[in-house]
Amino acid sequence: MYEVAKTDGLPMIVDDDYTKNVIKVYYKKKKTAVTVQYFYDGIEDKEAAYTINDLAVGSHYDTYKDKKKEHYSLATVTIPEKLVENAEENVIKVYYTRNKTIAKIQYYYDEKMDDSQTEILADQKAGDTITTYPDKIKENYKLDKVEGLPLTLKENAEENVIKVYYVHKKTSVTVKYFYDDVEDESLRERIDDLEVGSYFGGYKDKKKEHYSFAAVQIPEKLVEDEKANVIHVYYTRTKTIAKVQYFYDGKLDDSKTEIIADLKAGDIVETYPEKNKEGYVFEKVENVPLTLGEDASKNIIKVYYVKKKDTEPTPPKEDPQKPATPSKPTTEKPKPEDEVQTSDTSQRTLWIMMVLLSGGAVLAYGLKRRRKEKQ
Repeated sequence: MYEVAKTDGLPMIVDDDYTKNVIKVYYKKKKTAVTVQYFYDGIEDKEAAYTINDLAVGSHYDTYKDKKKEHYSLATVTIPEKLVENAEENVIKVYYTRNKTIAKIQYYYDEKMDDSQTEILADQKAGDTITTYPDKIKENYKLDKVEGLPLTLKENAEENVIKVYYVHKKTSVTVKYFYDDVEDESLRERIDDLEVGSYFGGYKDKKKEHYSFAAVQIPEKLVEDEKANVIHVYYTRTKTIAKVQYFYDGKLDDSKTEIIADLKAGDIVETYPEKNKEGYVFEKVENVPLTLGEDASKNIIKVYYVKKKDTEPTPPKEDPQKPATPSKPTTEKPKPEDEVQTSDTSQRTLWIMMVLLSGGAVLAYGLKRRRKEKQ
């Protein structure tokens, strides 16, 4: 480990005085060098290496520079126990490894995070870049946006978060309205911005006069194809009845009352069964034509008969009764064929006599006047 540095006293001429016969040989330690090498994840960065010269062979040298890079931490260092003369063997090796970290992927559905879907990416290294993520789309959802991609991992795992947002697919519903099974297209309506897969049972009540709600058909779940999302609302005309009452000399005869069933509100009744009694004549009828309302208690036709006078001739027999049927209104009111004048015969006789008497008086007056002229 040493080498001759210099020699004093050579060549020497030997002197009788032995004290002067001295040769001095000087030794010095051999010099060598150390090279410091740097490794990152096991790969040497040759540009980072450097050499320290003029080191004594056999000495111990453990000094090196810290050249830690971002996202890396010191892992280990290998140092020669003693320096040897061959400098190539004097190598200090400094090892760094990238810091381990994790990444977290969070999933949001309609802006609400679902913790059960969170994905943890373990055994990651700081400085790595993540560009993809596991897709966790749910039925009837679609991707809205992704935040945090691409993600360069940091040593602080709390900063390594990717957020994936999904939103419900949207669709629409059409509501159709039917009256006695015929759609009124002018009342059709459309509701937009509804979630696919959801249930929607909202519709407006558009009942018309004389109609009642009958049924509604609602899809169990809304689908993406809006043409299949149709609500059908059905109305039917309200059933009702009509009553025909018969009055004789102003008195109701309940035994003659006629009930006309199986009618619908809004129908028009303009005929009724004739129920004249012997010795009676038609007087009047009320509420014909009759537009039927939903309240059956108000659907009443009233037919009035009065007794004939004793001097009235016997009217011919009436035609067979005609069933009452709903129809369009008519301006003609029913009038029995046997309706005749109800004036008294004695009154007609008195009137004739008065006419005859007045005529005779005029004749007499005319005769008297002629006689006077002749005189």
